[in-house]
Amino acid sequence: MILLEIVQNIALLIALAAVYQVIGARLSPHQLRHQLLSGLLFGIVGLIGMLTPMTLQPGLIFDGRSIILSVAGLFGGPVVAAIAAAMCGAYRLWLGGPGVYMGVTVIAQSAGLGVLFHYLWRRNGRRLGVLPLWGFGLLVHLLMLAAMALLPGSLGPTVLAEVGPTVLIAYPLATMLVCLLFIDSERRQALRTELAEAEARQRVLLEEAGDPIFSLTPGGRYRYVNRAFAAIVGRPREQIIGRTIAEVWSGEAARVRQAALREVVHSGVGKTFETIAPGPDGERTVLVTYRPVLDENRQVVSVIGTAKDVTDLRQMAAALERERRFLRQLIDLLPGLVCVVDLEGRYVLANEALARAYNVTVADLLGKTDADFSPTPEQVEGYFASDRQVIETCQTVVIPEDTIRYADGTTHFISSVKVPILDENGRCHQILVVSTDITERKEAEAERERLQAQLLQAQKMEAVGRLAGGVAHDFNNMLTAILGYAELALAETPPDSVMHRRLTEIQNAAQRSADLTRQLLGFARKQIASPRVLDLNDTVAGMLKMLRRLIGEDIEVAWLPGADVWPVKIDPAQVDQILANLCLNARDAIGGVGKVTIETGNVTFDADYCADHPGFLPGDYAMLAVSDDGRGMDAETLQHIFEPFFTTKAVGQGTGLGLATVYGIVKQNDGFINVYSEPGVGTIFKVYLPRAAESPRSPAPQPSPQQARGSETVLLVEDEPMLLEMGQAMLQQLGYTVLTAANPTEALRLAETYEGPIHLLMTDVVMPRMNGRELAARIKRLKPDIRTLFMSGYTANVIAHRGVLDEGVSFIQKPFSLQALAEKLRAALEEKP
Repeated sequence: MILLEIVQNIALLIALAAVYQVIGARLSPHQLRHQLLSGLLFGIVGLIGMLTPMTLQPGLIFDGRSIILSVAGLFGGPVVAAIAAAMCGAYRLWLGGPGVYMGVTVIAQSAGLGVLFHYLWRRNGRRLGVLPLWGFGLLVHLLMLAAMALLPGSLGPTVLAEVGPTVLIAYPLATMLVCLLFIDSERRQALRTELAEAEARQRVLLEEAGDPIFSLTPGGRYRYVNRAFAAIVGRPREQIIGRTIAEVWSGEAARVRQAALREVVHSGVGKTFETIAPGPDGERTVLVTYRPVLDENRQVVSVIGTAKDVTDLRQMAAALERERRFLRQLIDLLPGLVCVVDLEGRYVLANEALARAYNVTVADLLGKTDADFSPTPEQVEGYFASDRQVIETCQTVVIPEDTIRYADGTTHFISSVKVPILDENGRCHQILVVSTDITERKEAEAERERLQAQLLQAQKMEAVGRLAGGVAHDFNNMLTAILGYAELALAETPPDSVMHRRLTEIQNAAQRSADLTRQLLGFARKQIASPRVLDLNDTVAGMLKMLRRLIGEDIEVAWLPGADVWPVKIDPAQVDQILANLCLNARDAIGGVGKVTIETGNVTFDADYCADHPGFLPGDYAMLAVSDDGRGMDAETLQHIFEPFFTTKAVGQGTGLGLATVYGIVKQNDGFINVYSEPGVGTIFKVYLPRAAESPRSPAPQPSPQQARGSETVLLVEDEPMLLEMGQAMLQQLGYTVLTAANPTEALRLAETYEGPIHLLMTDVVMPRMNGRELAARIKRLKPDIRTLFMSGYTANVIAHRGVLDEGVSFIQKPFSLQALAEKLRAALEEKP
């Protein structure tokens, strides 16, 4: 009977749980309406159970109200329990009988225990399992059996014995089952609520999303679209849902979408692609993503799609790319080496110039440091030290000069500026490095210094040359007088007399002075030259005997003539001077036993060679080289060897004009001279003379001393009285009739008034009011057949260009001897007019 009662109550409670679930779906458990309805519901179920009780005797009934009321308190709380207990209690009081007090007490304690455990378990969120629920039911019904003590007389023990075991076994189990039923009901309700809320949230998210969201069938029909999708299409959703892609889109937009859908349905893998969509300001670029929804058989049942308008992003990306390319072109166009490094010195940006310097690509540079490219740890440490200074001070660091080794092995000079790049906190997090290659500037500075040195050297030599030229005129005039009078006096003095010896010493000293003056003029390129085309081999060969005597027997002279050496145009006497000076220097450098080698050859200089050798000009040249195996010269000595009066010899052993004379002669003839020497190895001088266009000619025979006398009339013009008197005596001694004039005016008067023939005009070049050339021209008009012999202590542009005599001009250099004068006179007189 009790079990039947329990089954009936469980059935009622299942119905109650269903109704309770419906109420919970409509109302929140915390709302008072929910609690009132739930209380009434539990009370009604309790009353229904009390209407079909198990009657032990009149006024003593058993039913499932304890289960109902304890569950009401446990799940509904105090309000639900109070309402249900009040309804059941009122009805039990109305029924009356001997068990009325026990019944009301059981109602109260069952509802109270339920409320108590509601607060202990439910409010704390404790999860209720089988054992706690069975224990809860056992406690409720133990208290119910204890309430049987309220039955009158011996009725309590009798009833307890009759129903106690059954109650303790069945009622706790029933309570547990009902609670589990309610828990399952609540859980289902919570899941439905959560699902509904999630769906609501999802719908809100879908609807409020700024990007279009949609769902497609595998066949391409739209199942769902949100507001954004409808807006971008420009139609109400009702006109989109159920339509195909081809009905919503057109042209290329439809074709791309359909192709992508087919691919996703076929592969079961999502796809993202770009296409176009209409917009208020024209077509927009959208990024569409298809994601398949698969069933348990991995078949596509639906496709969820999203679209994002990326037009602005693409435009921004394009703008950024244009800016990036611009910046890249900008830094690549910068003439310097540009890079950005991080705090560890790693390249994060570099331009093409830096990449070319290291012979790598820009990509190869990124992530690497200077240590990967610089050859020495010291150089790397120097780079890093300046980086640390920038990082520590957050200040720009300027490095005026540094070096960098390029991949081709060349070392370049650079000037660098390192600028800190600051983060939002004002700390340096990267360094901008801009380096300028100053190698050309450094080379230009070195070249400028070299040219400046050359200019100073040229100015110095020019100054000496001017001094020599200025002194030579007066000095040679005096030497002319000394030598002339000494020679005349010697002719009148017995050879064995003391006076003859003294005059000879005077003549020798004057001759040495004349030689020194001639060397000064040679260095200054003011020496009068009579160049002619000659064969260099023949000229050198003709001097070998004299050179061997000059050098001495202990030194071997090797002659290595080149084959078919090109002709040169130069005064043969100047070749003699060059060879004599170079061989004498070689002899002094050897200082004992050794070897001097003289050789000739042909050399052609091209533009590239001349670019690397300042002072050289392209063309064909004949080379004359003199080398020795002497002690050689160091670099410091080589810088000064062509300076006048520079010598490494002891006092009294050299004038310091030998090489200066060679240098002047070579330059006067448009040639070049090069010297190479090493201490302890030897020295080689190479003289390059321009190739002459003509072929060598045999020199005219010189008149013998016996033929040098004459009887012609000579007009002598000299503004120096002493020289005029001496010249008259020398001419008379040679047998000539002499007319003398102390100035050009007097000479013109004599030419006009002298009735006899005047065969030759012998005139000084430099005179006041009228030079010798002008005088000769005017007398030539008076005496058309007259010959002219010019004389001077130094060259003058009136008769020579850069020291080279004009064609057909006869000239004698002061000072001169009687023999030299006799030869020049005969040569001038015998020349065709």
